[in-house]
Amino acid sequence: MFHQKSFDRYAWAFGFTPTTFKGNEKVTDVIFSKMFGSSFKIGSFDGCRNLRRITIPKNVVKIEENAFKDCDNLEDIYYFGTLEEWKKVYIASEKHEVDFGEFYPGTPVQKIMSERLCHIPGNEALFRATIHFNCNLDVLTPPGSYPLIYELMKKQISVTSKEFFEVKLKLLADANTPPEILEELSRDEFLKRLKEMRDFE
Repeated sequence: MFHQKSFDRYAWAFGFTPTTFKGNEKVTDVIFSKMFGSSFKIGSFDGCRNLRRITIPKNVVKIEENAFKDCDNLEDIYYFGTLEEWKKVYIASEKHEVDFGEFYPGTPVQKIMSERLCHIPGNEALFRATIHFNCNLDVLTPPGSYPLIYELMKKQISVTSKEFFEVKLKLLADANTPPEILEELSRDEFLKRLKEMRDFE
């Protein structure tokens, strides 16, 4: 679990309190463990104006009011489940209101005078973002690896944390590895090294 002061742009977390991220204008990426709980509480990411990417485990079934308020730059959601599972997630975005009148004579039933469906603001960012489905994440992610992790998830490529770090260590140990590759490893370069490692084994 992260405390707000323990990260800057990137965060990898098992869980968080309702105020961990609230108002954080630095964080751009948040990756949650697949062991994360079942909901995002009211105001969880309220004010995270620079949040661009986030993963959502498939055991999340509820996203409460204003969870993503003012997250105007959210671009991509990496969901661990399927489209059908995503459709079952309750996202607070509307509420049904009813005005009741007198009771029907001799019954406990009231007359419905009017009813309406009202918009609940605060989660619009979720409906604007691109949602990627079936994103399998089994990798512990040091900050410089986030772009690579997103690429692997988009392609639904399963990589264990052991393999991920072994490839990284081999690159670090190789004196011929260009500095730019160490700084931001591309998907193709990573998969090339991973294949070499798996074939060798």
